[in-house]
Amino acid sequence: MRADDLIDGEHSRATWARARMGPELAAAFDADLREVLGAAEVEFRVETRLLWGRARAAPRPQPAA
Repeated sequence: MRADDLIDGEHSRATWARARMGPELAAAFDADLREVLGAAEVEFRVETRLLWGRARAAPRPQPAA
C-alpha cells in the first residue's frame, strides 16, 4: 500500500475527515504523515469474522399446509 492510500484511509475516519479538518489542517496532516512514512510500503491487513445466531438443536417445525 502506498502512503497516499494510507492517508486517504485515515481521512475516511470521522476524526480525520477532510471536511471536518478543513483544507489547511488536512494538508498539514497529510504532509506530516508523508514525512513519517517516507517511501515505506505499508501493509494493512484486515480480518473479519461474523457470527450470526446459533445452530438449532432441531429443525424448525414447518406450518401445516
